[in-house]
Amino acid sequence: MNNRSWENTYSNAYHTLKLFSSKNDACPSAVRYILDNVLYDERMVWQEQLMFTNIPPQPGRYALTSEILNECDTSNRIVCLLFSQMELDVGGDSFIILENEENYFDIQEFNTKTGEIKGQFKCTFVLKPPRLFKKVFPDTLRFTEGQYYAKLVPPRFPK
Repeated sequence: MNNRSWENTYSNAYHTLKLFSSKNDACPSAVRYILDNVLYDERMVWQEQLMFTNIPPQPGRYALTSEILNECDTSNRIVCLLFSQMELDVGGDSFIILENEENYFDIQEFNTKTGEIKGQFKCTFVLKPPRLFKKVFPDTLRFTEGQYYAKLVPPRFPK
C-alpha cells in the first residue's frame, strides 16, 4: 500500500484473513463469498478492515466497485471497501474505490471442495468525506501488488 506493507501501518501489527460464504434466502442460487481482512494494532485492537464481497466461486479477473449491490446481484463486479476504527466499536474513516483507476480482483484458484481461494488484487481508494479519524492514511491509498490466500471458514451454526 503506497510503497509499504499494510501491516506496517502500526508497530507490531498483525492481520487476519477469513473467507465466508454468503447465501441469501431470497436468492438461493446466488452463492457468493466474502473475503475479510482485519488489521490489528499491537494492543490487539481492530484498526482497519479491507473487505471484498460478492466474490463468485470461479477463477477470473473481476472489476471492483464500492457501490453496494442488490442482494441478488450476480454480476461480475466485486464490492471492495476499506474502513478504519476509532477504538473497538466506533467507526472511523471510510475509503471507496476510485472508479477511473485500474482496479481488479484476480482469482487464480478457487477450489470449492476444499474451500481454498488464491489470487491477487490491485485497487486505489479515496477518502469518503468527512475525515472522522486521526490521519493515519493519506486521502488516496494504492494497493499495487495485493495477494491473498484463504480457506473457507465453516458455518458456525450449520443447518
